[in-house]
Amino acid sequence: MSHEIRHNRELVGKPAVTVDQAAGTYSSSVPLLLPAKAPAGTYKVITTIRAGDIGDSKETTFVVI
Repeated sequence: MSHEIRHNRELVGKPAVTVDQAAGTYSSSVPLLLPAKAPAGTYKVITTIRAGDIGDSKETTFVVI
């Protein structure tokens, strides 16, 4: 599983987690850390999950004020 954190289309973080699991439904958490002086604005997080050649991505946003 990988995550891209973007602000104004610029990549500002890319935490990744590698796990080996059998087929099924799972949940996990990965801390998304930003510098203490991260600029205010809307950030986009793109999460990608891959299993062999198959993958899927989802996007969400959060706001730093």
